[in-house]
Amino acid sequence: SDSVTTDNNGHWVRSCWIDENRASACTWDSIIAQSPGITINANYTVIEGLAVNSSDGDGIWINQSSHVVIDGVLINTTGTEHWGINNSGVSGAQSYNVTVNNSIIQTDGNGGNKAYGIYYNQNIEGNIENNTVSTNGTADNYAIALQNSDNNIVTRNTVITYGTGGTSDSFGIYYSSSDDNIISNNVIFTDGEGT
Repeated sequence: SDSVTTDNNGHWVRSCWIDENRASACTWDSIIAQSPGITINANYTVIEGLAVNSSDGDGIWINQSSHVVIDGVLINTTGTEHWGINNSGVSGAQSYNVTVNNSIIQTDGNGGNKAYGIYYNQNIEGNIENNTVSTNGTADNYAIALQNSDNNIVTRNTVITYGTGGTSDSFGIYYSSSDDNIISNNVIFTDGEGT
């Protein structure tokens, strides 16, 4: 069974009860919120068919969670430095097996700040597949970024980055301090001062 509650800001939150055989799917129609639109602090979570419009900050923030599937979502974030999907958790905390599939993520930054579409930091064995990710910020832009993340698969994505600031760099797919990742069959468009 499952239940529906709201957080302190009045956002709808649907919590899933998990039995030993499967996790139930969590589905919302639309969330309009400030940052973050959704926070995931649970293992075995599925989010599908969701639209998130976040006026300042993250669309979805994943914190130290494993076996998370985000499928068929539309995320639109605007404002200062922000992430469409921020899978970074807290310092030293790892996530395991986080999947983002079949989604559209759009980040539109302003005020000289960075924009990230999908950001994995300290994620092990995840998948980023068949997404359309676009960033348009006034500082550095990262459509898909892997940092300190190993054994992930990034495939069949279309990524578009535009940097409009004088010193901005635009990265379609960026990774650092990350090992044994498979990056294949992606279509990448970049435009900006330092592409």
